Amino acid sequence: MKRRKIIYLLLTILCVAGISLYFLYYVVTEDWREPVIYVPSDVLELSISDGRAKILEDVTAYDNRNGDVTGSIVLEKIKALKNDGSAKAVLAAFDRNGNVTKAERSIRYTDYRSPKISVTAPLLFKEETVYNLLDCVTAEDVIDGDISDRVKVTILEAEHAASQPGEFKVRFRVTNSLGDTVYLDAPVLVYSADSYNGSVELTQYMVRLKKGARFDPEGYFKAFRGGARIYDMTDEELQLEIDQAVNTGEPGVYAVTYTAVRGDYTGCSRLLAVVEE
Repeated sequence: MKRRKIIYLLLTILCVAGISLYFLYYVVTEDWREPVIYVPSDVLELSISDGRAKILEDVTAYDNRNGDVTGSIVLEKIKALKNDGSAKAVLAAFDRNGNVTKAERSIRYTDYRSPKISVTAPLLFKEETVYNLLDCVTAEDVIDGDISDRVKVTILEAEHAASQPGEFKVRFRVTNSLGDTVYLDAPVLVYSADSYNGSVELTQYMVRLKKGARFDPEGYFKAFRGGARIYDMTDEELQLEIDQAVNTGEPGVYAVTYTAVRGDYTGCSRLLAVVEE
């Protein structure tokens, strides 16, 4: 019996020693350290047409066990974009054991421009009709291209229901993949059902003007449709009235209203004039 106890004790000691040696080996041999990424300290200037691969140029990574792991570096995201096109590129590197490290690189797009929201149809609707304001706008970005599907709209001011005659203000907004968000505040006009029986067509429904630029609203009138006939400015009986108070000396969004009359037909349309610095 005593001999058996001694054998059990020895086996226990051997098991504990074996487990201890295993954990010691695991601790000593297991790779716990992440790679190190070496990023140039100067700001990388690039064009939006360069592609993201250029951001990885001259960036290297080294691991204490696997050596050079530069080939594992990936661009995870670009963040903290500013109006001057500067941003932070977040890079990540991996070793063979799955250890990950991250670093940031300062970049600046020399030809970056914020997204642009454009109005492509008049923000003018007949009362008690169903309309979608997002059908009247598009958005373009130098990085992402067409981002019209990302445009959102919020009603800012409305003293009446949006389907009842009157004017109210809305705000369109869109954000690109770099987190740059732009806004466009615009007036929307709802007219009574018996106001117009014709329609006015313009060459465009939004114009961007530099501060102090000359503005000729009549130049955006294209045609008037009354019944089955279409009339332009060469028609002597066409009466065109343009209601506008665009001040190109003051940045802002202005509504220009066109009202055309020809015989028994009357039509209306609207142009947004955006004056920028």
